[in-house]
Amino acid sequence: MINLLQPAVYTALALAVMLVSGNNLSACVSTAVGARAITMRRAQLLGGVGYSLGITLQGRSMTRAVHLLLPVASEALILEVFAVTVIIFILGKLTRASISLTMSLVGVLIGASLSSGVAIDRRIVIETVAMWFITPIAAALTAYIAVKANAINAARNPWRRLVVIRLILVILSFTSAYTLGTNTLGFLVALSGYTSTSLIIGVVSAFLGAIALSRGEIRRVGAELYSLRYTPALVTLLSTTLLVEAATLLGAPLSNTQALS
Repeated sequence: MINLLQPAVYTALALAVMLVSGNNLSACVSTAVGARAITMRRAQLLGGVGYSLGITLQGRSMTRAVHLLLPVASEALILEVFAVTVIIFILGKLTRASISLTMSLVGVLIGASLSSGVAIDRRIVIETVAMWFITPIAAALTAYIAVKANAINAARNPWRRLVVIRLILVILSFTSAYTLGTNTLGFLVALSGYTSTSLIIGVVSAFLGAIALSRGEIRRVGAELYSLRYTPALVTLLSTTLLVEAATLLGAPLSNTQALS
């Protein structure tokens, strides 16, 4: 008898990664696009490369979170988790509700474990929730301090400063996409087992999502982030990148959009 569950899991993985990569790329590159530091197409390519490298180089670190949140998992259960997560994500987009896929996925994994009668490690839950609370506060404080410091120490050469900031925005757009790949997208790939097959599917889907599904969201978010002015937008990207990378090293799920908000 042919096992159709594994292909179904891979299909669900591809769909989830494409949706998330396309939707969340705006959090990484919109400021640089809005500042005209990089074109839309190049920003999409930059984000796709960042995603791919992040999933490949550090995505495996998210297997810890999956194993602790869902200690016992069958292919059928993983497929159900993917399906519920994607449905929640789509409903959130249709209703324009601010829903984090990472938070939704963690909740679904906990619910799946509890409904199956499997005990989960409380440490990962405490660590993850703590990161969700600390990260936005830390990002906001960092941005506030940086803006105040920038107002006091105005640059003598504003044009040179503008060129440097635009260059840094492009670099941070890449690093932000990289960390999103390591954590959020790596979390999705890890859920499917982080095999060579799931890794390839994740990388290809992330790249396709960045190229095909991100344009509208980049334009919308770009106007909002660009209104922050250069310095706070730059500091926001930097703090987001560092905080999500720290969460990845700890093996805790944290979305760039959570830090950005």
